[in-house]
Amino acid sequence: MACAPIDWGCQLAEAPGEWLKSAAGQSIQALADAISQSVGQTLATLGSVWATVPTPDLIGGSSAIAVTSPVSTEFETLLSWSMWISLAICMLSLFVVGVRLVIRPKEAASSISRLGVVLGAVLLMSAAVGVVSVILQNPRTTNASSSVAFIQSSLTYYVGGMAILSIIIGGGRMAWHQRLGPGRDLFQSLLTLTVVSGAGLAAIQLAVVSADSLASWILSSSTEGTDFGQNLVTLMALSGTATGALGPIVVIVLGLIAMLASLVQIALMVVRGGMLVLLAGIFPLAASFTNTATGKAWFQKCMSWLIAFILYKPAAAIVYATAFQLVGSDLSIGDETGLLKIVTGLA
Repeated sequence: MACAPIDWGCQLAEAPGEWLKSAAGQSIQALADAISQSVGQTLATLGSVWATVPTPDLIGGSSAIAVTSPVSTEFETLLSWSMWISLAICMLSLFVVGVRLVIRPKEAASSISRLGVVLGAVLLMSAAVGVVSVILQNPRTTNASSSVAFIQSSLTYYVGGMAILSIIIGGGRMAWHQRLGPGRDLFQSLLTLTVVSGAGLAAIQLAVVSADSLASWILSSSTEGTDFGQNLVTLMALSGTATGALGPIVVIVLGLIAMLASLVQIALMVVRGGMLVLLAGIFPLAASFTNTATGKAWFQKCMSWLIAFILYKPAAAIVYATAFQLVGSDLSIGDETGLLKIVTGLA
């Protein structure tokens, strides 16, 4: 005799194992539905926060922030020693050129050319302070934001000092090798410093604004103007229609992983803003001595990190847009549970 649906005693008497299994399954499903709904609501709110994290303005300050850099006696001593060593190299080179001119009079043209290079190096080193003053006389921090202006103003003394040191090193190399090759490297370094100190901050700001606009456009196009958070919930199959098919435990676990990923993404966007300010502040210092191997390596690393943090937001937007597009693609054909789609979207 069949038991009535509401006759729990009869069901327990006929098939206690089946009744307990059914009750446990219904309890798990109910708990999973409640947790999935809660996770879905949280993910819908949390998942889209990273896209709205504002990027700090690097320019737009009303006026320059005057910060007096501390004068380092030790650093000035280092510059003085470098100057005297380079001048000693120049004197030695002049002596070598003179001896060469006496020994090999037939190569007088070549010796005179070498002499001109050495004398040019001496003049360049003597005018190092004036050259750097002309390059850095533009108020770089006038249009900078308060944070960037503070960093750049604090490093002004060392930017000029490192630029002077680069000229001294470049002049010493010219005198030592008696060739114009080191002079070309020095000219390129000074040109880099001129461009960076004059237009570097504006270029970074334009690149950041362009990258953020591109990221917003990609996300808007991929969601067709609909809510980003709800698309993320659909992507993770946390809506009620998909929960029963995929299994409640899998959906809960993947939903929690997605929430953790969203928190990490928000943290990375905050770090991106701080690093852009920091890198923009030290950019002139990194460009002040690129004619040396150490300075060139540091400048390249600074450039690489700047490009990476500028492009991080559009790169993340491309990843999310690709995941949204995969939801409706042929990837899920033959996958009745939908597990392949949710795992691919999460990845």
